[in-house]
Amino acid sequence: MEEEMEERKLQLLTNITARIFLLTVITSAALALAIWDHSHYQALWNIAYY
Repeated sequence: MEEEMEERKLQLLTNITARIFLLTVITSAALALAIWDHSHYQALWNIAYY
């Protein structure tokens, strides 16, 4: 019975860790994209004008 509890705790911890990792990756990707987009926005407009 106690072993089952430990296994469940481990599974919950793994789930939480996976979710935090996924959130971090998505946030980092969104931030990187926003920064890249901002720095290349003017360059794109310059290309569009000429």
